[in-house]
Amino acid sequence: MVNLAGEEIAEAIKTQLERVKYSPALELDYMYNIAAIITTVGMVKNIPALKIIDNQLMALPSRLRPLLSYRYQLMGGPRELTEAVEKMVKEVLDTLYKIIEEIARKIKEKETLSTSDFDQELIALDDILTRVPSFRE
Repeated sequence: MVNLAGEEIAEAIKTQLERVKYSPALELDYMYNIAAIITTVGMVKNIPALKIIDNQLMALPSRLRPLLSYRYQLMGGPRELTEAVEKMVKEVLDTLYKIIEEIARKIKEKETLSTSDFDQELIALDDILTRVPSFRE
């Protein structure tokens, strides 16, 4: 029988997140690993909010990837546009990192988890999905 503690789960999430932080343009696919870990906790502990967070995290790489590459396409273009896109991408990624770190912290520190523990993260992820444009791939 395998027993996993919240600390181990949180550490796995943080390890994957560090890879994304290191190079978001190249390592964004590690978001899928983070989503898989979070949904597993949600399914095992019957926490619907974590299943919804998983769905939101699964949608983000395909929405963020065009923005990340668009930054490079803008090089040499209008400075204001380049700065605006850079600022938006940085804000979105920083917010996303904080959300994932908070989820990992709660998994590590809480004795028991419930859907209401993740209300703020759900709202914040929904805000990100609303702000980030949807591109056709």
